Amino acid sequence: MDRRAVLLSGLALAGAGLAGAGLDPSTASAAPGGPPGATPPGDPTAAPTAAPTTDPAAPGGPTLPREWLPAPTGPWPVGTLSTRLVDHARRDPYAPGQRWRELMVQAWYPAATAHGPRAAYLAPKAVAHLETGLGVPAGSLAQLRPYARTGAPPARTGCPVVLFSHGWGGGRTNATTVAEDLASHGYLVVAVDHTYDADAVEFPGGRLETSRLPAEPTAADDTLNIGVRVADLRFVADWCARWPVADVTRLGVLGHSMGGSAAADWMLRDRRVRCGVNLDGAFFGTRAPEAGLDRPFLLATADWDHDTWPLFRARHRGWGRHLVLAGSGHYSQVDPPWFVEPAGLADLWPADLFAVLFGTIAPARSSRAARTYLRAYFDLWLRGRPTDLFDGPTVGFPEVEVRWRTGRPHPAFGDGGRVAPGRRALAGRSAAADR
Repeated sequence: MDRRAVLLSGLALAGAGLAGAGLDPSTASAAPGGPPGATPPGDPTAAPTAAPTTDPAAPGGPTLPREWLPAPTGPWPVGTLSTRLVDHARRDPYAPGQRWRELMVQAWYPAATAHGPRAAYLAPKAVAHLETGLGVPAGSLAQLRPYARTGAPPARTGCPVVLFSHGWGGGRTNATTVAEDLASHGYLVVAVDHTYDADAVEFPGGRLETSRLPAEPTAADDTLNIGVRVADLRFVADWCARWPVADVTRLGVLGHSMGGSAAADWMLRDRRVRCGVNLDGAFFGTRAPEAGLDRPFLLATADWDHDTWPLFRARHRGWGRHLVLAGSGHYSQVDPPWFVEPAGLADLWPADLFAVLFGTIAPARSSRAARTYLRAYFDLWLRGRPTDLFDGPTVGFPEVEVRWRTGRPHPAFGDGGRVAPGRRALAGRSAAADR
């Protein structure tokens, strides 16, 4: 059985996937082609509305210990909002009777205050759906507590933008730990629920749309999936372009698993995207490995090698790196390791499958490595900040191997483009510096 089959079997065992979908009560929609400078629905410079909060200690609910996600490391507090967007320019191939494509998106941004309610990790119906699929007690996942504040006003405008595309059957909250950390350093991070691909998307009013993905996808299924995802990302980037908080001239994309294929494919089709990242994803449904990319791209994976990666590396024409995190699993660089053990999955799933999915490395360690390297990468290509983290092994992260490297340093750096040590470039920042 190949690795994709193993991963899909893990998703099936989880009852259609490790995923989540938050909710904001906003019912606004966004049509493409709006007037320049228009305030998009859900713009935090207007009046951000609160995502729901779920308190596991509330009357009538289970009493469970709260599981805090790792705290953001930057100087800014973090705000978040979610909103519904409607692309009236295209039909949804997964919902033939619907005349438009409907999405939920969530944004994290540097906030002017740390006051206000903490956002819930998942919306109520999405929580119930995921807990049922995982076979864990009701209320188990309500204990997850992000740090972002709903309703917090934004601290600034003109933030560099990173869009996130989740994995097959995943959800937009899957990389909350990364999103909150980047936002605390001055980024706007916008994650997309790819409707009918995501495990569960809860829309305003409580309507829940679940995944319609095939259990055994064909090449045609993959091509359709990536095409839909790329169209979603382009639409959301257009929406961001009308938002004062966003500077889409500094635009990057981050994808996990199938989202990594979408990230590469979007870069192939859209010159606005300066740089991309693929977190542990083989390349399915995209021509990117054959065509090659000419802009910076980072592969960050567990210790395995898919047959699409050597071709991608051989055809890549820009700066590129392949980092391998020892002891990691498919989900180690995103959120699930933070809730699978509190939810009791380590005792419910076969040990070998659990290791493939979640690894043997401690979640705190894998999260620290992922957030440090991703921030350094986007700082390098969206802010022009030099670092030597990608040159080879470091004392701080001996478990990270640079398996492949190619391309010149950032043109702003001159010959070599290094600072020594690279870790100094990641420390001692002030809020004013994170621009």
